[in-house]
Amino acid sequence: MKTTQETRKMDSAGRLVVPSGLRSELNLNTGDICEFFIHEYEGDTYLCIKCPNVLNKIEEAKRILREAGITI
Repeated sequence: MKTTQETRKMDSAGRLVVPSGLRSELNLNTGDICEFFIHEYEGDTYLCIKCPNVLNKIEEAKRILREAGITI
């Protein structure tokens, strides 16, 4: 997955919009539960979102490879 940087303004209710292209790339859908966490690196603090559907795709790919007899 490529590195992507987007900039959005937070609204008065504290919401940030995830751009549709990014939602599509990450397979995020309306109603998905997203887990947020804070990551500190080299003095900067990042708000991160765990993308649940990306992990599902990875696990599905691993399963398909195992069923094809390929060791991961």
